[in-house]
Order: sequence, then C-alpha cells, then structure tokens
Amino acid sequence: MNAVFITIGKRDLKVFDKNINDLEKDQELAKSLFPDLKEELSLRNWSEFILHNLEKFKDNITFPIITPFLAHLKLKEDKIDKLILVATNQMENSYQKSDTYFVAKIIKRIFLKDNFLKAVEIMQLKQNVSDMDSVYENIKKLLMHTKFFKEITADANIYLLPLGGIPAINFTLILNLILKFKNRLQQYRVDEKTAHVIPINFNEKFLLEMEKFTIENLLTQFFFASIKETSSNPFIKLISEYAYLRLNFNFSEAFLIIEKIMKQTDFRNKVINVYNDHIALMKNWEMQLAEIFFSAVIKIKQKQYVDALLRLYNLTDNLLLEKVCKYYHLDFDPKISFEKWWKKAIKKIKREIPDIEKSLEKINGDIPDLKRSGIPLYNVLIKFQDKNDSVFEISEPLKAVSDLRNKSIAAHGFDGVSLEKINLKLKMFNLDLENLIKKIEIYLNISFNDSVYMKIKDMILRNLST
Repeated sequence: MNAVFITIGKRDLKVFDKNINDLEKDQELAKSLFPDLKEELSLRNWSEFILHNLEKFKDNITFPIITPFLAHLKLKEDKIDKLILVATNQMENSYQKSDTYFVAKIIKRIFLKDNFLKAVEIMQLKQNVSDMDSVYENIKKLLMHTKFFKEITADANIYLLPLGGIPAINFTLILNLILKFKNRLQQYRVDEKTAHVIPINFNEKFLLEMEKFTIENLLTQFFFASIKETSSNPFIKLISEYAYLRLNFNFSEAFLIIEKIMKQTDFRNKVINVYNDHIALMKNWEMQLAEIFFSAVIKIKQKQYVDALLRLYNLTDNLLLEKVCKYYHLDFDPKISFEKWWKKAIKKIKREIPDIEKSLEKINGDIPDLKRSGIPLYNVLIKFQDKNDSVFEISEPLKAVSDLRNKSIAAHGFDGVSLEKINLKLKMFNLDLENLIKKIEIYLNISFNDSVYMKIKDMILRNLST
C-alpha cells in the first residue's frame, strides 16, 4: 500500500496563472479576474469561491507544485493507494483567512479523476496551527487513530511533499512520519521555476537540513523565539533567546543570557561585540532611540503592524523629547522615574522662561499645560524654539500613522491595521512606509543593516553551516 502526503499552502493553487500572493499584491487585478467575489480577498474566501465555481474556472486552474510531483511518482509507481492532503480548517474566525481547506477540496475534486490515485483524503488541522507542540500532537492523533494508517503495510512506500503550509505543520508532519516509517519515507521538493522534482536524502543529515531550512525561513522575519524552539544547536538557542528578550525590551534578562554565553569559552569570541553593545545601550539615549527603531522595523518585517505602530509612537515621543532636552538644556536622568524628572524639567523651563505657557501655541484650542508631557506638548515646545526644525519631517508622518494605532486594539478601538492603511496615511507626505523608514535612518544616521539584530542573524547563519 503506497501513500503520498502533501501539505497545502498558498502557492499550490493558481488560477489564470495567479496565486493568492499575486492577487493580494495587486487588488485591481484580483477584482478584474474575479469580479463576482464579494467576500474579502483571502486564501480561504478565494479558494471557496473557486470551488463553488469550479466548472467556470477548471480550464484555467493549475497546480505548479503538485502536478510535477505526481507526474514524477507515476514513473516510480503503478498506483498510489492514498493521497493525503494536509490542510488547515480552523475553528476560530480570526484565524481562518489563510486556511487551505478549500484549496485541498479543489485538488481532491480534480485529481480524483486521475486513475493513478485510488483515493484522495483531506487531513484537516482545525486549531492551534502555529503552535508546534499542539500541531505535533494533532497530527500524531490523526495519523495513529485512523483506519488507513493501520492498513499501511511494512513494505509500503511513503512519499512526502512538505512545501506548502506553515513551518509548524511541515516540521511536525515530517517528525511523525519519520518516527513511524524511518527510511521508508521518501521526501521531495519541487523547483517552482523549472518544475524539477528533487529527492531529499532521509537520514540524520535530512533532519538537520530541515532544521536549517526552517530556521532560515524564520530568520527572514527575525522570529527568534521560534528559532530557539526549532534549533538543536546550543549557541543558536542561546543567542536567539537573547535576541528575543532584547527585541521585547527585556534588557535585564537579555543581559543574563549574554553573560551566560560569555562564560562559555567556545562562544565568547562570537558574542563579545554584542556584549559590549548591550552595556553601551544601557547608558546611551541615542542607542536606545535606535533600538526602538530597529525593533519597529522587525515588527514591520513580521507584518505585526499594531506592534510596529506602538514602537513608532514610542520613537516619536522620544525623538521629540530629545529635541526638547537639547533646546531647553535638560539632562535626562534615567535613574529616577520619568514623572519626577519631568517635574524638575518643568521648574527649570519656567524659571528660565516664566511666561512660556502663554507664549506657546495652543493645543486643541487650550493653553498648553506643562505638566502634561507627551507628543503634543513636545511639539509646541520645539516650535517655540524653531518651527522649521528637521525633526518635524519625521515626527509629522509618524504622528499621522499613530492615528491608526489610536483606533486599534493597542489603544481603545478595534480597527485593523494593515500596510495599505499605513501607506494611505503617509500619502499626504508623499511617502510610503518603506521610504519613511529610510528617512528615519538618515535622520538618526543609522542603518538597520548595521543593527545588532542583523549581526545576530549573520551569527546564526554562520553557525548553521558548521
């Protein structure tokens, strides 16, 4: 009895030679190709629409990964007893947009007509699909407690194509199949450009290569917590934990981790620069501003836009406060609470400029209250000194996107935040988010490519090769 497992992802279905990624990038194209799709464009809605209109679209549907893979298997096998399509069909509405269940149903409808396949089944993953532990247990139960799994004979060939879906599903499916079938499992990948089907050797090297593949993917968006959980390399686990803690401003615990790494002779030389950078960070306000910015860039890369806007708001606040300190000759003291420090700052400002509150621009029609620190007050304090300060080229666009933050779950609302909404806000400044990031880098005289997170990324990549 021969079986094939295929994990389904966003690239497995093309209609009019376009997949969901292409359509999400070009909304006008999506509307022109699928004018009758009334729902929000998402993988689940789009594929369900295609399924319900299969007769209309069937001649324009292709499967760029699955088709060459099954063609390759036909050269090896007379029949495949079972094709198992692994897809997500989540129970919670908030997680359903990227579900692949209806893509799998389309594949099943079309490929059931192929005499090469005796049967096609869909393995549905309905919850916690990004939680590796949970996914592992769910797949284990689905495989171990089905009649089909028990029917697989000792001489069966098991084939696996784990290109689609998310790393948690692919990785845990591989582990389950490895534990059951050992070297009877034959794993493949498909080159999407050439359609070449390429075997991957099954052995300890295979496991390490899959680990490396997963980590490299996670590194593209700096998912350090997931890298720590995925890696078997002690150094990568430690440095990833450090990066995750630092990224989330847990500097004290992060320092404990970097100290722990420094105590290990084999690792010390690898991290000495990061260690020194961490110490300097705790003493240098400009480095702290850069740190806020770098963390916001990472959240943008991760498409976690609400979190990114929180950090950009924090950056705006600090950039303007830094200017206030320079104009009014204030020395920021991190050793005391901000409230206490600000009271001292107010006294100094009033002592040197007694009538300053009456001289400042009004805020929402009212005379500014120096006790109410924050972006509105910092703005008028800076304008009192120089209305044309270059900081406003940065702070004004940042304030505009902060409106989205104020309406999101990060503040008091429930509005969603997307890249499209951010760029729409920035349009009035002839900017998009990418160009705003570049302007901030120029203003701060820094580059994300020189950040500690890029250095840690390079460290991890180097250690993957050893």
